[in-house]
Amino acid sequence: MKQTTASYMRAGDALASNERLQVNSNHCRNDGLTSSNQLQVNLYEDLDSLPASYEQFFQDVAKKDFFSSRAWLQNIFNTTLEGGAKPRFYGVEANDFESTPQALLVFTAAAQNGARIKGWWVKGNAIAGTTNYLTYSHTFLYTDKTNNLSATINALITRVKQDKHSLIDLNLFASDSISLPVLNQSFNNAGMKASVYEYCSNWTENTEHLDYEKYLANRSKSTRKGTLRKKRRLQEKHDVRFEVLTQESDSEKAISLFDEVYAKSWKEPNYFEDFTPGLIRMCAQQGTLRFGVMYIDDKAASVELCIAANNKATFAKSAYDPAYAEHSASSILLLHMIEHVIRSDQSKSLSFGLFDDAYKKSWCQERRIIKGIVAFNTHTFWGAIGFTVYSLDKLKDSILQRIKPTLKTIHKKYIQKQPS
Repeated sequence: MKQTTASYMRAGDALASNERLQVNSNHCRNDGLTSSNQLQVNLYEDLDSLPASYEQFFQDVAKKDFFSSRAWLQNIFNTTLEGGAKPRFYGVEANDFESTPQALLVFTAAAQNGARIKGWWVKGNAIAGTTNYLTYSHTFLYTDKTNNLSATINALITRVKQDKHSLIDLNLFASDSISLPVLNQSFNNAGMKASVYEYCSNWTENTEHLDYEKYLANRSKSTRKGTLRKKRRLQEKHDVRFEVLTQESDSEKAISLFDEVYAKSWKEPNYFEDFTPGLIRMCAQQGTLRFGVMYIDDKAASVELCIAANNKATFAKSAYDPAYAEHSASSILLLHMIEHVIRSDQSKSLSFGLFDDAYKKSWCQERRIIKGIVAFNTHTFWGAIGFTVYSLDKLKDSILQRIKPTLKTIHKKYIQKQPS
């Protein structure tokens, strides 16, 4: 399996996340058809070693969450893993003739880029999901066909503890995730010390009952009129045209245009340089590529990589030439792409990724909390050390939060007013 080496980046550099960030399992059966003693948990070394029954499993996953599909994961594995790290897989399967998959946990060594749990004490047999600053979803996968989610997770956690993992860190769960509270309960029932934490935020917009005109009318006056006014003024003085690349035959052109504009932009070079080309090719093959380009006088001024899958549009990557910054080239193209996915793709939701970038409030109205969970096996040396350090760190944060208002008052009253 092809892998590239690189060092990890900060979790704060995360880009985008899909609108729900988990496989929607509102219809997962929990009727006791599959109990924990009717399940088996197997460890697999790579994607190719998974049994044939997982082909249908991944197809079912992809119908709910494009960012947990096999193609998506393969691009992550091929382009973003570092230092010889490789993903492994715990597969929970029914003890039947087909070994029907119930769930799949994709993981690698802990403290990779994007993980919450880092530090010198993350040693021993510590593992984490393969999420990093480029990913959009957690890597605990299951489908609507999972018979008993609680029993499935219990079987998984039992195996994790038996394998003496010192800690397990999973993140990028939506705040309304069905699996997160079940994972938390299962970890604690197994005697591991589990804690749910807030990882970041995700800005989204529900467009299921909105056409483009209604969406635009719901924007602030400054966003709506300001962007349209700049577009009109730009068109009065320059030749402006838009292009949306969607076909597999367009992938190399899209990659070339992205590289061209990104190289001119203010952004730092892409650390994992193979990720975006791989993503564009993969999306083009899957029919989910929506790559927007705005040309000013026949020069590419701004590009926007959007992924349209499962009635959702995720705005994943963007760049603009600073020479056109005064024209708000990036905002004009973004609005054009929003119009395209609402009109042409009938997207029912828009996602603008992780973290609270200021511009997102102009285009979205809903801020969701994205969560993670960490569990320590205190029966192992490094698990006990890790739990102690983690608990002290949480206590420190709690104390600082309580005294922060008092410190601000003291600073304002006694220090800020002092003459310089």
